[in-house]
Amino acid sequence: LKAHIISSKSSLKIYSLKNSFHGIYGIGGGITIGSNTSLSRLNKIEDLLPGFNCVFKAIDKINDLDLIDDIENSVLIIEPIQCTSGDLPLKTHLTSKIKQLQNKGLTLIVDEIQTGYLSTGTFWGHQQYTLNEPDIIIFGKKFQVCGCILNKNYSSLLDPNEPKYFSSTFDSNIIDMLRGTYFNNHLYNNFDFYQKRVHQISELFSQNCNRIFDKSIFRVNGLFLALDFETRIIRDKLVYELFNIGILCNPTGDRSIRFRANLDTSDQDIISLMEALKSLT
Repeated sequence: LKAHIISSKSSLKIYSLKNSFHGIYGIGGGITIGSNTSLSRLNKIEDLLPGFNCVFKAIDKINDLDLIDDIENSVLIIEPIQCTSGDLPLKTHLTSKIKQLQNKGLTLIVDEIQTGYLSTGTFWGHQQYTLNEPDIIIFGKKFQVCGCILNKNYSSLLDPNEPKYFSSTFDSNIIDMLRGTYFNNHLYNNFDFYQKRVHQISELFSQNCNRIFDKSIFRVNGLFLALDFETRIIRDKLVYELFNIGILCNPTGDRSIRFRANLDTSDQDIISLMEALKSLT
């Protein structure tokens, strides 16, 4: 968003997708609450900071995209998977319309903080969809430091003679940068191996879930597994029982649980998780 503002020097309309999460602090928090997410955490901040909600419209239905009529001065920011809301994939009925707006010149920012770096089986999560390349990609977490990748429309902002500073999701130092560089190089040099492993983990998740759960209550996407339960009480009881046997999970939304494998997760780890879920549900 800062890149767009610096580049255009004009007023800006920010659009997001309903139930997206883009952080808690600063502009990210303003977009999150504008997306109708994490309200219990952000309502007090909104009360203290007039204008904290900086989203012009949170997109839910395809007709909502018709509101984006000032293409040049509008930005749409999306998550390829709405992780905090329960690992919900981008709604397919929205992708073709978003692509049409891209073709007209709409700036698309993709938040890959959670979905980037092979988490979904492609290097970037947005590559799961038939969108044009985004104008700006935000990345972080797995790279140890956060940053953004800009296309040619904004590449002048990287001119070394006109340096710009953009704040990150979290503070970091040169050691984090070095660690991220080594990780990045290793991932690129062994990309086929790790991509195959992500698909194997995803398939193992799916096979085991199909044996235990109805297809309507689980979602598998690469290293991501999410489960839905009938009520929050049932979900919270399961979370408590999993913690008691040493299995970490992330309760999210009203009644969902998220699990996160990593590139070194073994088959036995996944089988142990599935055996625990089968015995506790």
